[in-house]
Amino acid sequence: MQSLLDVSCIIITHNGASPARLPETLKYLSRQDVPDSLQWELIVVDNASDDGSAQLCLNLWPETCSGRLRVVSEAQLGQSRARMTGFLESKNPVVIFIDDDMRVSSDFIRIASEIMSSKPACALCAGIGEAAYES
Repeated sequence: MQSLLDVSCIIITHNGASPARLPETLKYLSRQDVPDSLQWELIVVDNASDDGSAQLCLNLWPETCSGRLRVVSEAQLGQSRARMTGFLESKNPVVIFIDDDMRVSSDFIRIASEIMSSKPACALCAGIGEAAYES
């Protein structure tokens, strides 16, 4: 079996502290089922939030989670700038961007790593999202 590439998962948030956004996304991400050999990190880029998003992430991320959480700030509002900040902060060869209101499966990180590890010529991959509405 080919060794898996380590993963940096990046969330950009601007005022994402509402219960339907960051808290739910963090809950799903913290339940990742990855092999011990796969190292991964979650980078939350706080993009000029004024609602306590950064502290919320630090408070909610379980200490027992296999992924390490880092929260970084980007004072200049804008998704492109915030994505670049997250990318520059990433430490791993596989970088995944997700929104602050996404719900991911428990094998999300592992599958992304497996795909990118098994296809060295691949520089980008994407998945299918399914919308879930609050009402």
